[in-house]
Amino acid sequence: MIADNPFAACHIDPRAQPVAPKVPDIDAWLERLRRARPGVFLLVGPHGCGKTWHLASLERAVRDRFPATPMRWLNADRTPFAKACHLFVTARRKTWWFVDGLDRWSHWERRFWCRLAKLRQGHVIGTTHELLRGTVLARFSPSPEQLCRIVRRLVEQANSKRTSVPHFSRELETSQRFTPASQSFSMPADQPICPPRALILRLYHIHSGNYRQVFADLYDWWEAMQGHHPDPRTLPASLLRAVRETRGDAFVFSAQIYVGQGF
Repeated sequence: MIADNPFAACHIDPRAQPVAPKVPDIDAWLERLRRARPGVFLLVGPHGCGKTWHLASLERAVRDRFPATPMRWLNADRTPFAKACHLFVTARRKTWWFVDGLDRWSHWERRFWCRLAKLRQGHVIGTTHELLRGTVLARFSPSPEQLCRIVRRLVEQANSKRTSVPHFSRELETSQRFTPASQSFSMPADQPICPPRALILRLYHIHSGNYRQVFADLYDWWEAMQGHHPDPRTLPASLLRAVRETRGDAFVFSAQIYVGQGF
């Protein structure tokens, strides 16, 4: 049985995926929120830097630490503001609201939301790409080292569920060459398929630190490694550039092996 693609949407969804980055400041955040007056608290950072993952981690920590605290989760992209207000008004007092994408609502909608929070003595903890009115709980910036750790943990999680997965070399000597139809190269069964560090870092810089875009390219990488990708020419240009610069990466297409430089 082939392992699930660890970069599929079902694994990358911050609230569904089994792996979340470690949050060293989580205890400080919880103490700060516990002592704070009702209001709005912000997790600020650019696209794809892990804000939603940290918000989900904080929500889980609140559930563990304060199980009696009523909590609700909203996605500003999927929840119209009028519906959000209805949910807010009908919710219990002192509810903690976790809002992914608080900056997607207009200035006046956010102001109204803040007033509701104070009137109902609740906390609103939201992610935003820009600095808004409220208390900044944390600022984030993308980190290539964190991305490498997340990728490794996602792959380990996927490989732990497999029963039999083909493995292919991540490092080939310069002198090694394979013809498309005749050769195969395998790794020991106890070694998981994992994107080379050079490939991850290259994609990180191509996409300016946007984790989501990197995961989209790595999804195609994984499919190719499993032999599911029909034609390397259909891969994203950014991925092909990264592969060409990662010497010796073997990709599998229709049970044939291609070396990165041969694309």
